[in-house]
Amino acid sequence: MTSGIQVCRTIHRVAALLFLLFTVPFAVVQLLQITKWQIWPEPEAEGLAGLKTSYIDFKHARQGKYNAGQKIAAYVFIICISMLAFSGYVLWFRGSFSPATWTLARTLHDVGFALLIPTLLGHMYFGIHPLNRAGFKAMFGSGDLDAAEIKSHHPLWYEKIKKAEQ
Repeated sequence: MTSGIQVCRTIHRVAALLFLLFTVPFAVVQLLQITKWQIWPEPEAEGLAGLKTSYIDFKHARQGKYNAGQKIAAYVFIICISMLAFSGYVLWFRGSFSPATWTLARTLHDVGFALLIPTLLGHMYFGIHPLNRAGFKAMFGSGDLDAAEIKSHHPLWYEKIKKAEQ
């Protein structure tokens, strides 16, 4: 008879393989397009102060395609998923590594998970926030935002689009 912990380990490993099956190709495609990423800081944007403007004052901050919270979440996702993947590899093949390395890997795995989950939940919460209704509909619909929405919610992005059209 299989114990519950063994079943959980098996589910964890299958889930990890499925996660990597989708994450690795996605990461490769994204890395090939790194110059097009819009998660880099923008000097003209309100930055962290814009988060207060958007989510506490319920006004539109001067921001690009992504606000500071979305950019921070992107960095957290990149770092934590990398931590989970590398530490998971060490833990899976622990026979090839020293006990000190396992301990470090387990700690990194736990920290990566502990940071990833609240960031993911916060990202989901703010994604369905009424202030982001049009973006939510675009994300799960056509993928397009109308120009008025971009102009009011993402003025720096709007300026960049208009400049590119000229």
